[in-house]
Amino acid sequence: MLLKVFFLSAVLTVGLLFTELFAKPGDEKPILPKQLIDVDGKTVDLAKLANEKKLFIVTLKATWCSVCFKRLLRLKWRLAKLQVCGAAFIVLSPGPADELRKVRKRTEFPYPFVEDKGLALAKKLKLQIAADQIQPAIFAVNKKREINLVQLGRNGSYYGDKELQKYLDCEFELALQF
Repeated sequence: MLLKVFFLSAVLTVGLLFTELFAKPGDEKPILPKQLIDVDGKTVDLAKLANEKKLFIVTLKATWCSVCFKRLLRLKWRLAKLQVCGAAFIVLSPGPADELRKVRKRTEFPYPFVEDKGLALAKKLKLQIAADQIQPAIFAVNKKREINLVQLGRNGSYYGDKELQKYLDCEFELALQF
């Protein structure tokens, strides 16, 4: 019981802190560029993706983050159901690009991986937690390329599956066995 209270308190604290940093009254939502370049040098058309799909950006703390790696595996295992719900993804990480390509290969996650060079997007979204780390999160990108927080943070027993399902407003099985 005490652990539940502590966990809920921590989630509320992070949520309030994020709200304070990210969405002050009168602030506009951050707008993403029309295009990004993935780790293979290919153009990712955010405007097109956001118009055609329910686009989500999944941030990785760093390429070495095992919990972030597991987050991608959880998404991959449910990918068919997520796609039926209209979901598409972009993975954003500090890089470097060659390490991101390795993560992509190991997870077999079939969506674009983008290196956030200099943490330019992480800074814009107020998600930089160290010189080379991004706060793990999932954002929805609307047709105007504005971002909406779906889920902030993760740990070995919490990945934000319920928040993603709620945001998609689509039924898919959450239970995963490891």
